[in-house]
Amino acid sequence: AELPGGQSVKLPTVAPKLAATPGGLRWIGPPLGAHNNEVYRDWLGLPAAELRRLASEGVI
Repeated sequence: AELPGGQSVKLPTVAPKLAATPGGLRWIGPPLGAHNNEVYRDWLGLPAAELRRLASEGVI
């Protein structure tokens, strides 16, 4: 599969492979870090002020 920047990456293929409908990957998933804010807020419970502070310090 090809990443948005043009870099190629190997991924597992679709199984089983059928002659008439071989299948394939149309989407490799969201970009790295796309859900970071949800993880920080919803999973870790960090308040908005803490997220801003961490971002301003270059931590996240």
